[in-house]
Amino acid sequence: MRAKLCRALILMSLSAGVLPLSQALATELKVETFVERRVIATDANGAVSASFETADLVKPGEYLRYSLRYSNALEGPAEAMVLTFPVPAEVEYVFGSAESEGQVHLVSIDGGARFFAPTEDLLVERPRVTHIRWVFSDPVLSGQTGVVSMGAILK
Repeated sequence: MRAKLCRALILMSLSAGVLPLSQALATELKVETFVERRVIATDANGAVSASFETADLVKPGEYLRYSLRYSNALEGPAEAMVLTFPVPAEVEYVFGSAESEGQVHLVSIDGGARFFAPTEDLLVERPRVTHIRWVFSDPVLSGQTGVVSMGAILK
């Protein structure tokens, strides 16, 4: 029954790793964080393509993709799951870059105290986004995996 009542708020940080609400959740809901850099290539015909590779070395101005890969190892579905990612201070979030598999994404500009949907006003004002949150409206089924991601520019 705990699986059906599970509300998982999993805080992510590249430096700290997964910070689950409880040790029990740590073994049942797993999240991996990885960072890739965008590589732009031009072929012999002049066609430009973009791909992503592991971000071992990065330079200021490079576009990075931060991804969270989640999996549910519970015996049942995880209801009302929420993933929150603190945006590293060394990067600037790229508005409109958050991707998911149908989850709603929200942003915070006050250190994670409040979250709201990105708006046109934010695009004009460009405040520093401190956190991205993905809210799952559907249960994450037992054995289900997925990825959410966001883009940022290294300062």
